[in-house]
Amino acid sequence: MIRTHQNIILNGVDCGEVKSRRGSMFYNEGKWDTFIAPFLPDDCSDLTFLEIGCNAGIMLNKAKERGFQKVIGIERNENAIGMGERVRARDYKFINAEVDKNFDIDSLPMVDYLLLSNVHYYIHMPVFLKFVNLLRRKARYVIVVSDSRRRITFHFPQPDYEVTRKYFRHFKEVKIIKDVDYGDDHRPRPQMFSILFKTELERVPIDTIIKSFDKAGTIHFNKAYQLIDFQDISLLCEKDKNSFDVMKDVLVNGVKQPIILLPNNRIVDGSHRVAMLKRLEHKSVIAEYCE
Repeated sequence: MIRTHQNIILNGVDCGEVKSRRGSMFYNEGKWDTFIAPFLPDDCSDLTFLEIGCNAGIMLNKAKERGFQKVIGIERNENAIGMGERVRARDYKFINAEVDKNFDIDSLPMVDYLLLSNVHYYIHMPVFLKFVNLLRRKARYVIVVSDSRRRITFHFPQPDYEVTRKYFRHFKEVKIIKDVDYGDDHRPRPQMFSILFKTELERVPIDTIIKSFDKAGTIHFNKAYQLIDFQDISLLCEKDKNSFDVMKDVLVNGVKQPIILLPNNRIVDGSHRVAMLKRLEHKSVIAEYCE
């Protein structure tokens, strides 16, 4: 039988590599409840959750259970994905990929919460530093779970608490969980911690953006909205064809770049993406403010 890092149950059998991890507050659902869930809002209905290194998808299942609209997991182990597909009870997406090997972060939709759960120290240092920098325009929040006891070579990011904070020094630290009271937990990890980091991206109500339009902006938005239902693409000019392709990509893959707004919520870039989100009845969109 194929074994997974997470203790998933298939036909009544624990498929985990280490059986003693079951029921511990430091693994599986226990890790979610202790180190991840306290960072999340009560209402996740319009939000996207992504986990790097999701293994068999226990955290993805918990994210859907929490109410996230879209949930995605990136995992390099095909066997873990296969096992996860067999036991999942909710709608989320697995992507078989590895951050270390030419992973295209631009192919992902914008993310509200991105989870790195005991995984960042397995990514080669040059790749990791570039990845962290790109996250500043891809995710609103990044949750890092780590264990200072891990011994990692200098080629990789270190798991220590203070060092981890330095990797994300350009992010805002929102909340930290460490030195938890593990009581009589049978599989304790006393030096495990998690940190919630915030980027400068914000989620903005779509109606707030629409209300900020001047006359020209309203005309531009209405044209984009009408373009969604255009039937004969061959009749469109090249510019409108490109706009049409952008909106269809939003339909299939979600918004991949932040909408750019002025401080008064006027759109600098992203009208067509907002038009498609409005048609899809989304309530808000991730945006970046500029002066």
